[in-house]
Amino acid sequence: MRIIAKRNDSWHNLSAMYGQDNRAVYYQDTTFVKLKDSKYWDKYRAFTRQDHQLNVFHHTALVLVGDYAYPVSITSDQCIGFMSISDNGTLSLGHKQFVVKPLTQHSWYRGAVFPEKMDNPEPDVKFGILFLGGSHNNRLWKDPVITQLPKHNRFYTMFPPEFIWQEIAMSLSKDVDTPLAVSDDVKIQQAGFDLKTSFRGK
Repeated sequence: MRIIAKRNDSWHNLSAMYGQDNRAVYYQDTTFVKLKDSKYWDKYRAFTRQDHQLNVFHHTALVLVGDYAYPVSITSDQCIGFMSISDNGTLSLGHKQFVVKPLTQHSWYRGAVFPEKMDNPEPDVKFGILFLGGSHNNRLWKDPVITQLPKHNRFYTMFPPEFIWQEIAMSLSKDVDTPLAVSDDVKIQQAGFDLKTSFRGK
């Protein structure tokens, strides 16, 4: 996979290990937009919440990676309605708090719970965070730059850079209907071997 980006992120660096393939290209286009229609609220309102206590806001969100979406809980010190993206791709936050955690199985409405993994509701967006709020408060952060988030955001703990790179690469290669070339070194590592210690000369 080839990555074309104005702002480098940690998972981009995996191209040096996995290699670049021009048949599948990821274009970074960082935006933070309010979704005009309420289809996400209509579809997911049985699962979501957006509340706050002592200036701490809790958001239900979907992290979009490749072909799939993963529900998470995001804690911030600012309501998503006041968040925006600066010219350098940084998400504006009041006191620089942004923590991503697994979404615990809860029952907000008629016993409904999120599955741990679902199809990406925005298949053209290979990497993003979809904030689920009220019927007029759904926002999509497309191509987020995780390294520009406040420290201890836990995003890469839940979604390691290797996982992000591979899921996006597989999705893009499926779209072009062409398997991506994989080097011998990558095949060895995928099989669980270590290049430095597993193959020593006699």
